[in-house]
Amino acid sequence: MTYVLTNLEFELALSGAPTPKAVRAVSERWSHILRLLEPGAEVVAWPPAGQAFEPGRRLLPWGWTDEVVAFANAAGLEPGPVDVEVVREVNDKRFGLQIEALRGSAICESEAQLEQAVRGLKAGWVLKHPFGVSGRGQLRGRGAALPDDARRWAQRVFAQGTGVVVEPRVEIEAERSLHFEIEVGGAVRELGMCALMADATGTFRGLGLGSAVEALEEDEALWEGARSAARAVAARGYVGPLGIDAYVGSYAGERVVRAVSELNARVSFGRLGLALLARLGRAGARWVHPARSERSGRSERGVGGSAEVGRGEGGVCLPQSVDPAGRSGTYVV
Repeated sequence: MTYVLTNLEFELALSGAPTPKAVRAVSERWSHILRLLEPGAEVVAWPPAGQAFEPGRRLLPWGWTDEVVAFANAAGLEPGPVDVEVVREVNDKRFGLQIEALRGSAICESEAQLEQAVRGLKAGWVLKHPFGVSGRGQLRGRGAALPDDARRWAQRVFAQGTGVVVEPRVEIEAERSLHFEIEVGGAVRELGMCALMADATGTFRGLGLGSAVEALEEDEALWEGARSAARAVAARGYVGPLGIDAYVGSYAGERVVRAVSELNARVSFGRLGLALLARLGRAGARWVHPARSERSGRSERGVGGSAEVGRGEGGVCLPQSVDPAGRSGTYVV
């Protein structure tokens, strides 16, 4: 049997930043749903407190960090072939820019470089922390001048000893999440694709799965770019789950097709979504992650019944065995 670890604050740990209480609360809310990764797995809340573990069992975390490896070794668990420095390298947005970068993108190490990069992106820009995720650790703006709030944000990032990634603020029309498993020895196995749903801030709001994914004429180009990126990640020695975010859109009136927007060398919600679709036995579905302000009550989500899959006006709740009492606040349509 496998232990599944709920360290969803993985990127924060890689960057060395403290974990806010709100992020820790999200990890706790999502704990049971990680059973989708492996039926029968035992979920372990991170950080573990006073638990006894059966030595020799496999450990599957959301993502590998030095602290997680130390925990696995101390508990006598099997971490597998993990190199945390490689994990940190390939999750860093600066690594992804070496594979594919839009015109005008830059890695800035100083305010002067940042101001110069922004001046070249008058139609809109995005500032990103190298380990930001799901709308956290980024700022968006327009115009050739850097506002004071963006300057202060960048100063805090520079003070952490990391650069700031600058990219054009693309008006995104459709997003994809393409999934792979990188095996020991470097073989790359394709698992599937999801359609990403996000709000205006870039915060993740759900997935289109299977037949619910509307085909794009650019899909094959996105797959080709993602395959190339997956091979590059494998060449660095990474082993494990890999999700690659991609999109199509426009910037300053020009069409943008970007196959490598984000590299997630870890478990991801897209990977959970593929597992959920297989669990439900459907050809397609949308897995909706509403903002807290949009959750109008569990009864509308079909949550609260004792059935394995409950139904409600707003959709279908997840299996009770992986989302008891609808703790995740998500539902399937």
